[in-house]
Amino acid sequence: MGVLQFGRGKAPAAPAPAPSGFITVGQPEVFLIADRRLWLDAAKEKLLEDGDSSAAFQLCAAEGKIPLDEVKRLRLVLVDGKVQQQK
Repeated sequence: MGVLQFGRGKAPAAPAPAPSGFITVGQPEVFLIADRRLWLDAAKEKLLEDGDSSAAFQLCAAEGKIPLDEVKRLRLVLVDGKVQQQK
């Protein structure tokens, strides 16, 4: 798989301005890249490994992006190159 990375990606290019004159301005995206599939429990509070019987919602696929707001909300940290949840 690979090492988890914390990166800054660019938002996709803004579409052409709408006839009404509105212009969408893209903002940089900040995220954590996971090296494995991660799940959440039914309350969406606890980080779980792939295959855990109490997993209810998929947080990300392998090499998927975890948005910064989710990293903060779930108190995720990198330990020896793996995403873990602080207690």
